[in-house]
This record gives sequence, structure tokens and C-alpha cells, in this order.
Amino acid sequence: MIDVYNFSHVNKINYKDYVKFEGIENLEHVKDTPLILYTCHFGRFVLPLICLAKIFRPMGCIINDASGVPYSERLFRSFKLNLMEKHMKSTFFYTNKRMLKIFKFLKQNGMLVYLVDIEAKEKCKNSFWINFLNRKMLIYSTIIRLTSRTNARLIPYIAFESEDGMYPINCKIMKEIKFNKDDSNEVKMKKILKPLELINEKKDQWWISK
Repeated sequence: MIDVYNFSHVNKINYKDYVKFEGIENLEHVKDTPLILYTCHFGRFVLPLICLAKIFRPMGCIINDASGVPYSERLFRSFKLNLMEKHMKSTFFYTNKRMLKIFKFLKQNGMLVYLVDIEAKEKCKNSFWINFLNRKMLIYSTIIRLTSRTNARLIPYIAFESEDGMYPINCKIMKEIKFNKDDSNEVKMKKILKPLELINEKKDQWWISK
């Protein structure tokens, strides 16, 4: 939670005091293209986004709707999301809204953050079951639809807790994920999830496993 109060302090000069990036060069070749930077609810995944928005380019985000969340939790959630949107300098989109605006955003060379382990509330045509880190989950296929409709590039990242004090946390940005023309949606999702299996090393930092 303390990261929320540091969003306004992060800048181009001091960001390395907060986040130690590995593989940031993997973003260099996708500067002027539609891009989806994706991860899961793991570690302190938000702070690297704040840094990247300030040193690389603004980014939007897809957020799960808050229906069913207790009122007290919704208050802090709204506070946190408003700060994120301010410091990420772009638009946030909600899963219970139509996707046309997201398509348009990406086609205009937008950069979007996506959490692949957002769980679907019910089985529908845009969801399917996966086995991720030995957990059966019903997730949305949104990330596949977005790439097929906008030709967005896909780059995974993981943000681990610092092993030496509060800061800097460690963020690993991995190489671009590429599909073959004949890949099924199931194969595509396996390729998307494969790099995130690194969190097995620190599975206790995966929010959903708690």
C-alpha cells in the first residue's frame, strides 16, 4: 500500500531508487506501435507501471469492475485507481464496458496494461478455463481478441518484492511473445502464460494464491 503514496515522488531522475528494471531494452523496439504490457496480480506490479509511464510513454489499463466488492474496499480501490490513472497519464477501461474504445486506443499506437489472471464471473463466449500454477481458473480471452484486432505487440513483465529492504523492487521485462498463423486460442494463451511461470519461485507473492 505504501507504493501508492510514492507515485507522485517518482520521476525520470529518481525512478531507479524505486524500481530496478531488467530487460527494459525489450521495450525499445516497440516504441511507436500498439503495445500490451501484461502481467498478473503478483508482487508490487503497479509501481513499475508508474515509472514506465514517466520514463517511456503513457499507458492505459484494463480494470475489473468492482461489483460485489465491499464498500470499504471500493473506497480505497477508487482512491488507488484514480492515482494510478493520473500518474500513468492515460485512460482506464473496465471489463463491464464495451471494447470498442480499447480497440481504438490501441490502433492509435496506445500502450495498454493487462492482467491475465482477471477471473471471469461466469462462463461466456469470451472466457475459457486454464490451469495456471496448478490452479484452475476461468479467465477472459480479451488479450487474444485485442492482439488479433489491433496487431498489438505482447510483452510480459513480473515485479518481485525487494529482497533487501523496501526499495528498489525488481522488475523483469521479458521478450515479445509471438504467435504462428495457425495457433489456436488455447495455444496462444499457453504462450502468453508461459513466461509468467517464473512467479513459481515466489508464489507467496501471487495475490490470488492467498
